[in-house]
Amino acid sequence: MAASDKKYAFNQATVVLFNPQAQMRSILRSAMMGLGFENVLDYGDMDQARFAIIERAPDLILLDLDNERDRICGLVREIRNTNICADPFVPVMAFSWQPNKTLVNNVLEAGIDDLILMPISVNLIYKRIDAIIRNRPEFVVTASYVGPERRSGGREKEDDLGLGTIKVPNTLRFKTTGDEDAIASQKVIDEVKARIDHHRVNRYAQRIQWLIDQILGDQAKKTEKASVTLERHDEIGRLIEDTAFDLRTQGHVELLEITDSMARVLEFVRARHTRQFYDFLWLHAMAINATLLERESAAALVRQALEETASYLDRIEAA
Repeated sequence: MAASDKKYAFNQATVVLFNPQAQMRSILRSAMMGLGFENVLDYGDMDQARFAIIERAPDLILLDLDNERDRICGLVREIRNTNICADPFVPVMAFSWQPNKTLVNNVLEAGIDDLILMPISVNLIYKRIDAIIRNRPEFVVTASYVGPERRSGGREKEDDLGLGTIKVPNTLRFKTTGDEDAIASQKVIDEVKARIDHHRVNRYAQRIQWLIDQILGDQAKKTEKASVTLERHDEIGRLIEDTAFDLRTQGHVELLEITDSMARVLEFVRARHTRQFYDFLWLHAMAINATLLERESAAALVRQALEETASYLDRIEAA
């Protein structure tokens, strides 16, 4: 599409561009200006780019992946999962001359919107930006990922927890089209972040259950490896800590008794790999999900998990 096309008001959007190579940075800046973007903030220094993302609240972020790729992936994860910038849902595009499977997986798992392979053309950049404006995927939340849904066809149906995808604000769409349904106001951002936090804790609990199922499955098949089980125990421990942190942040302090109990059970699990302890952990995770999903069985599950666990562990400690 020609630069003179008036389909989108690109001049209303702010872009932060990072590329440490001056010539490539100039080419990308010229391409964006040619499309009609007027406010393109370009940086060759990663720290300066990060500061601009935090302070200038851009509507689109363009990042080079061939230099400081680990820091770039870390930055995108920060944007999606923390409060370093005003809008954690800002569209992010990345560029690479040297893609490989590991790089592609890492950057997609960080939560970017699009990865563009170099060399590029103005028309290619336009098409990718057009896709983000017109048809940006909704976000999905797992125990380790927040970002665009990438599965073919999306998540048209809710999963076994009743959790589907989440429509997030699209500041680039709002700035370039005026579509108020895409606005990234603080009220909208806070509401969407609350939904994401809610999904994340449910995913933590779901992941704990999955890890327990894997451990018990290996035990049943007599294929258990001590090193793998230890890694799974460590991950369960991190998930319990993350769950407690998020529950506290969300104001679900009534459920912290559950995570405290889970941490206590995990210590017994590490010492004695018996089915009973794993079953207790599984029940605790189910109780968290039931409570957050407001299921009728929630109160009974919480009470059962806490009372049965405390009674059993007290008897062991007293023996």
